[in-house]
Amino acid sequence: MYYNSINGDLEKIFFENKDLFDYSDYPKDSPYYDDTNKKVVGKFKCETKGAPILEFVGLRPKMYSLEYKESCDPASAIKEKHRIKGITRAASRALTHAEYKAQLDFPTENYLKNKRLGSKLHQIYAMEVLKITIYF
Repeated sequence: MYYNSINGDLEKIFFENKDLFDYSDYPKDSPYYDDTNKKVVGKFKCETKGAPILEFVGLRPKMYSLEYKESCDPASAIKEKHRIKGITRAASRALTHAEYKAQLDFPTENYLKNKRLGSKLHQIYAMEVLKITIYF
């Protein structure tokens, strides 16, 4: 399922409810910059620091990917950011935004090697676990 914003200016709509958001990471010359809720627990914060989000894919809770511009300049580079709960960031770097989009059309089980330190009976071990990363 794909969504598009209706009027294209979601920041303006969010800024009207600025008591719910932390705008302290926005550039200081931005009209949306406001540091009244800086570092306040429970306030929503923009992950791209005011840069425009081009595309968002949310597959499950705490499993998402987004493409965004590096800055508001039209010639700026496009960056990717993705998160998966329970997978280390080093292991999740192997995934791309295109794989998240492909998962919407053709859901399959994908396994990712997740290396971590763990203990059994007070002995520390280096563990390599195959985890299912993207499925429905």
